Amino acid sequence: MRQSMNYRVSWSDLPIELLEKIGKSLETRIDVSRFRSVCQSWRFSVAFSCDPSSPAFPLNIPFILGADRTQRDCSVLTMSVLYRLQLPPSDQNLTAASTSLPRSRISLVRVEEAENGKLRILDPLSGRHLKQVSNFFPEVLNLLNFRVFELGKAYRLQSCYGSYKAVFSSSNPNGSSSSTNSAFVVMLVICGVLCYLKLGDENWTIINDLESQLEFEDVIHHDGKFYAVDIRGRAVAVDSNMVVSEIASPLYDESCGKGHRQRLVKSLGDLLLVDRCPFNEVLLFKVFKLNWDTKEWIRVKNLGDQVLLMGDDCSFVVSAQDFDDCKGNCIYVGPNFGVRRGRLSGPENGVFSLENGTYAACTSYGC
Repeated sequence: MRQSMNYRVSWSDLPIELLEKIGKSLETRIDVSRFRSVCQSWRFSVAFSCDPSSPAFPLNIPFILGADRTQRDCSVLTMSVLYRLQLPPSDQNLTAASTSLPRSRISLVRVEEAENGKLRILDPLSGRHLKQVSNFFPEVLNLLNFRVFELGKAYRLQSCYGSYKAVFSSSNPNGSSSSTNSAFVVMLVICGVLCYLKLGDENWTIINDLESQLEFEDVIHHDGKFYAVDIRGRAVAVDSNMVVSEIASPLYDESCGKGHRQRLVKSLGDLLLVDRCPFNEVLLFKVFKLNWDTKEWIRVKNLGDQVLLMGDDCSFVVSAQDFDDCKGNCIYVGPNFGVRRGRLSGPENGVFSLENGTYAACTSYGC
């Protein structure tokens, strides 16, 4: 018994079949790079690329309004990944002097891979390229010094008409990947219209839902389905066969819903709705949780230590305990979901406290 307890297996001696299986599940270049850096056997087991069955980003796709080849060529789907960086317990003495920055400044990082393979640092909420990276990050950020946790991915459709939040997912019911482009679906809301494109198709398809078309506000992917919400709070689910079903009744009628904006957020098994509701040119927010049985939105007045990060093209729920500068029961808002849309007063990047109902400038959100 004592011999079995003292028996240890070296990480470098893991079977090549197991290493190859792990390598196929790595989705980003950073994940692959960290995997390959463990030891020589791990490095040789996986090529320096992501899963070949998944399309490579940035990805050229037809634009929904493109009527000719020239317009379609100017549409690019990009992907960025949000990470939380944490110093290992054994390296707590790695201070601001050794990292060039305070710990709270580098706990939330958003990275996008360009066509040339280089990584770009983006603002976590707005998604803007941070050209003055040296003001926020050290010149060399050694990820081996940190524990890296992926919070989620954000997709954006860049075109000559503008930039739009997109959702990207496998269309297979079981969520497994496939080597065929038709297994992948891009869905977005543009001018209130919810539409999708299967990779390989030339044209986009408008979702068949007459009640909310021209009024859709947001779409996300959650538990193998797409979920979309309109300006009044009515929400629908779209399955892998693109069949639409209503999951939530409207919060407001047509007259009361004016000026509101809605965003969906997935939180474990729950689906949350964040309602931006301006009042006398002051920005206010309300949070609701979906009751799946009654198809009603239930008001949530206290998030506990949870923090909602409402970016321009992504939304996430995190714990305030994981970020030094974040406060629980708050909503951190990017410019497009904040004051920029609606000509409201207040800072572009802001934080709203559900406890006291105040909206203030956001100097940092754990990053």
